[in-house]
Amino acid sequence: MATMREHLAGLHKNFAEHFREKSSHHQAVAKSHEEHASLHDELHKSTGVKTHKDFATRHRADAAVHKSMAGHYSEQADHHAGKAEDCAKAADDQMNKLAPTAVSGVTRDNPNIRAVPRPGQREPAKANVPVEFQKLFTVEDEEEARVG
Repeated sequence: MATMREHLAGLHKNFAEHFREKSSHHQAVAKSHEEHASLHDELHKSTGVKTHKDFATRHRADAAVHKSMAGHYSEQADHHAGKAEDCAKAADDQMNKLAPTAVSGVTRDNPNIRAVPRPGQREPAKANVPVEFQKLFTVEDEEEARVG
């Protein structure tokens, strides 16, 4: 089982790879749109058809969008690569600070929690404790119920 440090470092590494792939994809799409825009510019010049000019304009706009997305994903990749390095360098005691603090280790705080037997299983029985030792094994709620 991986430690918290290894887990987080691996998670950030995977995110960095994912964002690098997305950035590369958007760069390729932007290049494709730029090529299409050039092609339509040439067609417009040679034929004079306005539709080609409109297509060129649209492809340039799409190319700009994809360039900005490639830049965004590249920044995200760099961010996660840095965080992966930070996690790999972090000491275990620093990572232990990430442990949840609002977890109750005692179930009696929630009276709605009870054992639920599987079908065919017997109900869990209470411990058969001699009378002189019952005080040692009594839970405060049970004691209050008997007294109150």
